[in-house]
Amino acid sequence: MHAPRRGRRWLPWLAGGCLLMVGLAVLACALVIGALAGLAIHFANFREAQSTLTRTLAVTGAPRIVVDGQAGDVTVVVGPAGQVTVEATRRARAESADIASHAAQRIPVDIQQSGATVMVRAQGGGDTGAGSSSAVDLTITAPARSNLDLHADTGDVSVSDVAGMVSITVGAGDARLAGVTLAGASSVDVGTGDVTLGGRLAPGAALHMSVDTGDVDVTLPLAATVTIDAATALGEVSVPSWPVPLARDGAGASARGQTAPNPNSTLTIRVDTGDIGVSAG
Repeated sequence: MHAPRRGRRWLPWLAGGCLLMVGLAVLACALVIGALAGLAIHFANFREAQSTLTRTLAVTGAPRIVVDGQAGDVTVVVGPAGQVTVEATRRARAESADIASHAAQRIPVDIQQSGATVMVRAQGGGDTGAGSSSAVDLTITAPARSNLDLHADTGDVSVSDVAGMVSITVGAGDARLAGVTLAGASSVDVGTGDVTLGGRLAPGAALHMSVDTGDVDVTLPLAATVTIDAATALGEVSVPSWPVPLARDGAGASARGQTAPNPNSTLTIRVDTGDIGVSAG
């Protein structure tokens, strides 16, 4: 007689092991979801507070305004001649209104003057605790004729109606210039963000604009006499208002030419990824 065939005793163990693994996976997912839900509820209950600092400085002639902002927007508007007003709105977000209020008041804002140069340094962006944040929005009122050197790590930079040499550097954020008259070696450099310019170039001005990722939109008077040198490595270039030659270069494009005979200023634009538009308006 043949001995009875033994059953596959390992099958129950295998099934049990699989069920155990599934159970552990479900438990892990539940723990993760619970933790994320707890964090979401925790952060949703955070409070934001503001503290405003205002200072007015007397200046002569066309002042030079230097701004170094770490986190927050920088806005420059035109005001009375002979003075520069700096308004710093310090914002902090924390787990309670009291903590946020104290944190906002402690955000350093340094305003100094040396002759006709006004220097502003705002150190927003520091961590005030787990999940907390801080920022400083700067609004600067300056004479119509001013020279600007503006830097923002994270935030938008806006300039309206100023005439002078302007240098803008933005890490992440947009740069917007409206009604400006740019002189000398002006520049706008943006890491990630769009650039919008509406204004004119003074005779002899040389404006250089560069963007890593983002679009550039420039509007100049139809009568502008400018040499344009615009190129993007990945994107489109359009110059609809003047007979400036366009060219394709693989995934990129370029436009090089003059808006009129005998140009008296230059506009150079370089974009890594994004579109370029230069038109009259």
